[in-house]
Amino acid sequence: MTTSVEALPQTPPASRKMAAVLNRWFYFGMTLLATAIVAYGFARRIEPRLLEGPPRPVILWVHSILFSLWMAFLIAQSALVRVRNITMHRTLGWGGAGLATAMTVVGVVTSVVMTRFELQYLNAHPLFALNGIHHDGLARMRLAAQLGSLWNIACFTALFWLSVYWRRKPELHRRLILLATCMLLAPAFSRFPQPFAHYSYYWVAAVILLGVARDLIVTQRVHRVYYCVLPILIVGQQFVEHTMLAEPAWWMRIASFIVR
Repeated sequence: MTTSVEALPQTPPASRKMAAVLNRWFYFGMTLLATAIVAYGFARRIEPRLLEGPPRPVILWVHSILFSLWMAFLIAQSALVRVRNITMHRTLGWGGAGLATAMTVVGVVTSVVMTRFELQYLNAHPLFALNGIHHDGLARMRLAAQLGSLWNIACFTALFWLSVYWRRKPELHRRLILLATCMLLAPAFSRFPQPFAHYSYYWVAAVILLGVARDLIVTQRVHRVYYCVLPILIVGQQFVEHTMLAEPAWWMRIASFIVR
């Protein structure tokens, strides 16, 4: 995430001090917050439950490594901006582009492979069953959930490459990187304890709104990127959630074709 110094509005001294701190440290702090969310969410699965039952496909571990590298990449990039090493920041950014490309490909493959893997072991191992839900109903839930995974990956990919396109415009670039990273947080939030996990996308929205709040405090106006992107994310997410719950025949046929 690149950072430039924005002109702070004329406000009382206390507010100016807060605005100055946010202007300097907000995006670095957000990389740490995102990393903490991911670490906590997925750490709950790195336990005997993850290691029990049949061996997981190798692609899952590849996906985990790439995901971890992405969070480390964000922290490194933000740190480089903080020490004003913009040359290294831009050079490392192309490595991030390669990493993001790998994450997109591996993310799609992992989603498909893991859905197939879970469907295969629904009957064979109780680890993959949900109490009170019939096998057929659970299988349909797994297939329907494919849409959520593909939506998150598509949003991350689109937002990241928009940030690359506008890499020379720091105010656009860093907000797009923030939005792209937020779209990776839904799987982590979904692994939080209940009832928090049930509202994973609302927590993603709450993290995004921190960026909106930062703009209101620092510049007293919301950047146009939020006006353009947030409506698309909200409408798209509502469609995805409705489709996953309704399990319409058209999507179930598509999901079955993808998985099989």
